Parts: sequence; C-alpha cells; structure tokens
Amino acid sequence: MFTFGKRHWLYALAMFLAVSACSHGFAAFWNDKAHRLPVAHSLTSTTQVRFFGVSSFLIRSGNSSLMIDGFLSRPPNALTRKVQPELSTVTSLLSAAGVPVARSCENSEGNGKSIDAVVAMHGHYDHALDTPLIAALTGATLIANREVLSASSRMARLFPDLCAITDFIEITGSGPIRISLGDIKLTLFETPHSTNPASTLLERLPADDAWEFPTSIRDLKSGISLAAHIETPDGAILILPTAGNIGPRLRNLNLEANTIFLGVGGLGWQSSKKIKRHILNSVVASGATKVIPIHWDAHAPAIDPSAPSLPIPAYENLNRALQALAELSKDNPDISILSIPTLNPFDPFLDPTTAKPN
Repeated sequence: MFTFGKRHWLYALAMFLAVSACSHGFAAFWNDKAHRLPVAHSLTSTTQVRFFGVSSFLIRSGNSSLMIDGFLSRPPNALTRKVQPELSTVTSLLSAAGVPVARSCENSEGNGKSIDAVVAMHGHYDHALDTPLIAALTGATLIANREVLSASSRMARLFPDLCAITDFIEITGSGPIRISLGDIKLTLFETPHSTNPASTLLERLPADDAWEFPTSIRDLKSGISLAAHIETPDGAILILPTAGNIGPRLRNLNLEANTIFLGVGGLGWQSSKKIKRHILNSVVASGATKVIPIHWDAHAPAIDPSAPSLPIPAYENLNRALQALAELSKDNPDISILSIPTLNPFDPFLDPTTAKPN
C-alpha cells in the first residue's frame, strides 16, 4: 500500500508553492489602484457597472438594467459539499447594490421590475446557481438555456414563498438573439466553453435527473454557453465569460466594443499559440481599448459588502495570461489592461489616463 511519507509531503508543498507563485504577479496587478477604474462616486456617464466576481455583473444605463449571471451565494467547498442558493446572501448583496427585492410574493407591490432582465451565460453553478432566485426576487425576465430553466423549478420548490417566474426567454442555440431593454441593447451569441479539466470532468460525471436543492455541482450542467454584447448610449461592452475557442464569431457577427470583460480562467495553462489566438479572436477582433480580466477568482467565500474583495486562487496560472495581455498592450499602446472594483459601481467607459485612483 502506498503511504504518503515526509518526502511526498515536501514534494506536494513545493508543487503548491510553485503553482501559487503563478498568480503573484496577477495579484499585484489587480490590487494596484494605478490600474483600476475608480469607484463612481457620482455619475460621469449614464452607464454604471458593478462586478460580483467570476462573470457576474449588474449593468445600469439610463432607466434600464441588466444582470449577467449573478453568482452571489459563492458557497464554500462546492467540490465536496452540496450547494444551493443562499437567500440571505443574495438579498444582502442585491440590497448593497441598490436593488430592491421582494422576499415574499405576498409583500410584492404589483408587477414592477427592479432589474429588467437577468441572463445565465451557461448552467454551471458558478454562473447560474443564483440566476433564477434573482429573477424571482426582482421580477426580472429570466433569459437562460434549458438547464437553467429546469433549475428554476427546483429553486421555486426551495423557496415556495417567492413570486413565480412567469417572464422568461429560453435560449435554444438557433443563432444570435437580440433583445431591447430600453437604453440597453443586448446581443447573446453561442461560444464554446473552456476545455479546462475541472469543467470537462463535471460535464462527464453523471447527473441525477431527479435532483433537488441542495445538490452536487455535477447536476448543474452547462448546456448552451453564451457571450454577451451590450450596447448603451455611452458605448458597447463585450462579456466573454469563458476562455473557450471563440474563433471568428466576433468578426462574423460584426460585434465591436469599447470595453471587453475577458474570461481568463484556465487560459494561463493553455499553449502560447492558443493564448495568442484567443486574444486575437476576442480583444483584437472586438476593437476594444479597455480589457478587464474576469473569471479568475476562487468561487468562495461570498462577498462581504462592508469590505468587498475577491480571493485569488492557487490553481490558476494568471501570471501567464496577464503577461500575454501586457504584451498586447505594449504592441498596441491604445489598449489598456485594467482592474475594477468589487461590488462598488464604476464607469466602464472612463478614460483610464484621466481617472484618479481611489
């Protein structure tokens, strides 16, 4: 029988420290306020964004609002413990972001929406665990694939006092979907999910068709994977939540953006050729001049509204992804690689050369 002796523990420790070092440079970059778009204490444009980690955003423009994903519960030890949406955590963070919620359908006033729509980029727990709950709490139109819509019925059984979700749009993968939300023009299009080992394993593990919350994350399958192009009166935003091979989609759809939120989870472990290809097909193809890395953070714990921050995981090679982006910026001085506040609002179109750190 194999025993884990002192030499093996030292080897494991050395490997852990080596992998951890792969993100130290990224941590310094993300925490350096010189690279960060400042908190918007007052409106400098009609568009403001809040970032909740992974690829979760609240976007307001004029009188319109849109939430992407909305993974707020961020449960600990999700690989080994069952998960469920945490009502108190979700309501607390929505309230901190200035979003009114209806915790009971009996206390809900009319059919008003405090968010116009909420979109699940795909069905994995770190994207869609809380999406149906947010729709129920805010009256938002739920835009999601079949897997997420199926999870919404389980959420309703978990929280029977909440209002039923009656306004939804199912994503079927029949081509790009364009939705007008007043001042926000939303285009959703299919894009491949990253082929990182963890996601691939979760997709291959069998799911329990009769699952209920709380459940294993292997029951929450991806389904159709999406990216989002968001046009506002102030400019256009592109959200690519996963580092899958996007190919020529942006060029084919003629989608350009001022600011791109670029999923880099797993990107640093890909070959140099694949990293360069991903950046060319995303950042360069979109014409974006502001690049903000996303989907790099560990998936727990939940954000503390009084001191919002995101943990940097030891398992990502974020330095390598950042280095590739830095080389792009060096060759193209008009492209800025930026960080953003957590939870607090910021202007996604602010000129970083005139922004003052705070």
